[in-house]
Amino acid sequence: MRAILEALAEAGILGIARREGNRRVYDLVERLYPADLLEERRGERESMRHRLLSRYRAHGLLGTGGQAELFLGAGYVGPHPDHPGRPTRTELREELLERALIVPVAVEGVRGERFVLTSELPLVAQADRELAEGHPPGGEPPGVTFLAPLDPFAWDRDLLRSLFGFDYLWEVYVPAARRRWGYYVLPLLFGDRFVGRIEPRIDRRERAVRILGLHWEAGFDPLGEPGFVGALADALAAYRAFAGADRVVLPADRASRALARATRATRATPSARDGRP
Repeated sequence: MRAILEALAEAGILGIARREGNRRVYDLVERLYPADLLEERRGERESMRHRLLSRYRAHGLLGTGGQAELFLGAGYVGPHPDHPGRPTRTELREELLERALIVPVAVEGVRGERFVLTSELPLVAQADRELAEGHPPGGEPPGVTFLAPLDPFAWDRDLLRSLFGFDYLWEVYVPAARRRWGYYVLPLLFGDRFVGRIEPRIDRRERAVRILGLHWEAGFDPLGEPGFVGALADALAAYRAFAGADRVVLPADRASRALARATRATRATPSARDGRP
């Protein structure tokens, strides 16, 4: 049944009306979208060009190649014998450049050209100013983020390695005996740095978020890094609220117990970052 519903959605007969937890509720597309929108017909070339642009927009710093899933559905890099008339990804990218929808940029320490949306060049200029002036991104104190495994930021594993020195693989589909970090481990961001990995598990029966694992990058000291404990406490509180849980349980090893005490102390006193209790 699930496969049939997804096939009907791919064919444009059904659409997702809403979600209820992990369940998708479908309805006929004519009851979900305006009739004039459904009557529009775009050519294959325009549709594929828009799809490629959406990949550059989603990631923000894609290049010309990389693993296949980076450009899923955005065409082949060169002519394909099974689709001789289909525009190639190279042709479509050149058209995006000619229309000034994307521009090439060079990233220090990263080989090859990368591309950003022309409309987002002000963000690049802002980043340059912040770096030159020694200001944090956006002028805000660094916060902690648990990055979802399928977040566009994590799509390009080669870029993560070359730009951030962070080697990440979502190990859900890796056999248990070959996993290095765990089943559902998330990259842990602090400001603009990858500082570790975290594996949260929601225990709905006990109304708890259990942290099954915490792994820190070499040289990073969570207790010694200024501002990190408070930012982590805020992130854990946000995740607990998202899960509808009453408590967060960190691992029982000595380092994690010390970190748990520090985060509890931070939450019990006004935050140095934003004044919240």
